[in-house]
Amino acid sequence: MNSPLTTEKTPDLNRERPRKRPVILLGSLLIVAGIGAMFWWSQRSSQAPSTQAVTRQTLREIIDVSGVVMSEQEVQLKATISGTVTARLVPENQAVKSGQTLLRIDPNSYQLQLEQANVNAQANLRQAETEVANARQALTEAEKNKGLNVRNLQLQADRVRNQVTYLTQELARNRSLLDQEAIPRQTYDNQKQQLEQAQIELKSALEAISRTRRNETEIVTARTRLTQAQTALTDARKQGPTNVAVARDSVIKTTVAAPFNGTITAWNVNRGDYVTPGTNLGRFIDLTSLRLRLAVNELDVPKIKASNPVEIVFDAYPDTPYKGQVSWISEASITEADNVQIFPVKLTFANPDRRIKPGMSGDARITVQEKTNVVAIPIAAVRKSGKNFVVDIWDGKAKQEVVVEPGINTDTLLEIRKGLKPGDQLIVDTPTDPPKP
Repeated sequence: MNSPLTTEKTPDLNRERPRKRPVILLGSLLIVAGIGAMFWWSQRSSQAPSTQAVTRQTLREIIDVSGVVMSEQEVQLKATISGTVTARLVPENQAVKSGQTLLRIDPNSYQLQLEQANVNAQANLRQAETEVANARQALTEAEKNKGLNVRNLQLQADRVRNQVTYLTQELARNRSLLDQEAIPRQTYDNQKQQLEQAQIELKSALEAISRTRRNETEIVTARTRLTQAQTALTDARKQGPTNVAVARDSVIKTTVAAPFNGTITAWNVNRGDYVTPGTNLGRFIDLTSLRLRLAVNELDVPKIKASNPVEIVFDAYPDTPYKGQVSWISEASITEADNVQIFPVKLTFANPDRRIKPGMSGDARITVQEKTNVVAIPIAAVRKSGKNFVVDIWDGKAKQEVVVEPGINTDTLLEIRKGLKPGDQLIVDTPTDPPKP
């Protein structure tokens, strides 16, 4: 009997085996890379960082402000009377002296007014003087008439008084005769009646004298007239010359003269134009008193002093710096169009060639503070740490953080009052973190 056959699978030598070599190679590469990175960092760490030596320098704190050129003396010439322009005597852009005639307006009508004012003044003065003389004469006559009237009344009263005295004496004598029945009763009564009538006349005469003495009507009228005449004379003496002066002033105003040394930069009227008071005749400027007007913010204006040196570069001449000086600082701010408060500041500058003109723009560099021989470092090297300002220095072996006290600064440099000394090595470029394996 055949026994069952037992079969075993023999290995297939042609079948591929699993690949383990690449895994081993990748791990080896990672190990090598890590070792390389550690070697790079150790090499990098052992090198000194970028530094620069701290030195002493001269620092200038500068304020840069833009402005516009303006003249200290500039006016718009205005007509002050009406009339026709008869001549323009000065061309545009010609310098003239103060008081020199620039323009004329037809003076004929104003000269006639002046002549008439002179005639009227003389006539009014003569009339007023004549009236004063007449009023004074009238007063004299009134006072004289009063005296004559009083004297006449006095004479009349004296006559009546004498008559009363006589009739009184006669009445007493006739009374005795009547008692003796030497005269009739009728005679006595008639004489008594005459005496009473004379007494009444005497009383009336005395009252007339009193009234005449008290009566000032004619004199008062004459005095009032004299006072009015004297007032008119005073007015004539004042008003006449005043009217003449006004008329003469109008004649003078027909000539427009230069108000100061300057230049007509533009005429607005021509010969033959009719002008009225307020008409703009032209622009007159003193080109020798130019100023650069700046608009300085409120933080910078306290730093600016009249003694500060200034350098100005005008847009029209960028390659020619001009020396300047602060001449005026406003005591009050003004509001600009953007509702920003600024302080006007004016600068003077030399302009010998007269190239700088009103309206030109310029940039001013005002040195508000200068310190020499001070410790200074780049502003970029300073950082804030809490409440302190700190910098990094290299002592030859390691980095050290140092607290410093800052002073003035420029755009790039900062004064160090405390914390650093010349020769200290300021770190200006620190290493970056090593790359991670």
